[in-house]
Amino acid sequence: GEDNNKLDIKYVNVEMINEYDYANYPFIKVSSTGIQTISIRETIMEQEEPTSEFIFLKNTGSATINMDIRTSTVIGSIINTGDGEINISMKNGKSFWTRIGNSKITNLENTSGTNYLVFSAKGNNIDKLTITDKLTVTSGQLFVSLEDLDYNVVSGDRKQVIDIDSAKVSGIVRPGNMELGAYQYNLTQESDGYYVTNTGQHNASAKTVENTPAILNSVVSAGLNSLNRRLGDIRRTPQDKLNGVWTRVYGRNDRFNKERETKTEMTGAEGGYDRQILTDL
Repeated sequence: GEDNNKLDIKYVNVEMINEYDYANYPFIKVSSTGIQTISIRETIMEQEEPTSEFIFLKNTGSATINMDIRTSTVIGSIINTGDGEINISMKNGKSFWTRIGNSKITNLENTSGTNYLVFSAKGNNIDKLTITDKLTVTSGQLFVSLEDLDYNVVSGDRKQVIDIDSAKVSGIVRPGNMELGAYQYNLTQESDGYYVTNTGQHNASAKTVENTPAILNSVVSAGLNSLNRRLGDIRRTPQDKLNGVWTRVYGRNDRFNKERETKTEMTGAEGGYDRQILTDL
């Protein structure tokens, strides 16, 4: 940055090392008035192995931190534990805040472009973001998505992902990728924030998998089709008694509809050579 009150991160790729103790040593920590502005521009943060168990920014003092995320990916919790504030603005589109953990901030605003809050689901827990003041979608679109990190999906599952007084929400927060395991979840706004709920409906991938046994059976039967007819044709004439050469071309179109319509088209060609090695006595 240009001064001690500003941190400017731009045009870099940051790899988060899992072995590092982010709980006690956050990526950025402000313990006094310190940094007042953080700008993250066209920066991608990555992990060796996905986990939501670390802290990206922690404000333990009285500082008011204004943080811009512009066309970047930020990974990790952002937590305000002191008397200050953390205000986040997502801008320019294609900005992602992922693996949010148990974050606590003051204000969140989507000022331009299409941006994403990605909540990780692992074990029996889903990330939860607490906003103590306002959530505002001024322009563009803000989506909530789920990231499955080996989550234990159960029937009737319902978890709060954003804790905020709905009277302080301005604009629409939209559902993005809402799939965990084999199930589709929905996003609802209630008086105390936003919840995700297991609908009990299989997602598109699971519905396609349900058709797999029928598809495999179709492939096998296509190869065996008319085998009995072919065996009767191998040796029709005396000249064919010793040797027989045959070819076959086949095609098949099938449609399966167990919860999700699946169409298959296949074409095959076969050839074979038969030689008589034993005659009936």
